[in-house]
Amino acid sequence: MAYQKQEWDYKTPITPEKLNHIEEGISDIDNNSVKPQDIKINYIDNQEIATNEYINDKRVYAKRFTTTQLLQGNSTLTIKMNLPEHDEAWIDLSNSYFISIDKKRIIPLTSYFYSDYSKDGSPISAIIDDSDNLVLIAGGGWNTSWTKVVVVKYTK
Repeated sequence: MAYQKQEWDYKTPITPEKLNHIEEGISDIDNNSVKPQDIKINYIDNQEIATNEYINDKRVYAKRFTTTQLLQGNSTLTIKMNLPEHDEAWIDLSNSYFISIDKKRIIPLTSYFYSDYSKDGSPISAIIDDSDNLVLIAGGGWNTSWTKVVVVKYTK
């Protein structure tokens, strides 16, 4: 039986029935009969999505940016995000990646970058600059056979 919330105040007598009712509610939770809902987000490129996340009582929104533009070795690629007025914005690294055209390799977007892009092979990174542009940075060549996907989250 699903737990039904009770109204309590200092005058409410604690009866065996009420204690059993509380125990049943705890048992339901322990037996996983109360499960969190799955959260599903269907990203659409360059469209704002309201997430179920909140930071400091402000809702978190997300926008996905996808491009196959050439990102030559030791270079940057700038994407105008056109975010609405917002408080904070950041790269969602858990949903950002590069994927090859044959879908055989997915490379996660890393959170580091070098001022000298030629160091250590082909690091991939993304930053948000002072003008709210998304800037992809790469130390190697990422041609048009690679789809570059970056999710930006923000509060407003």
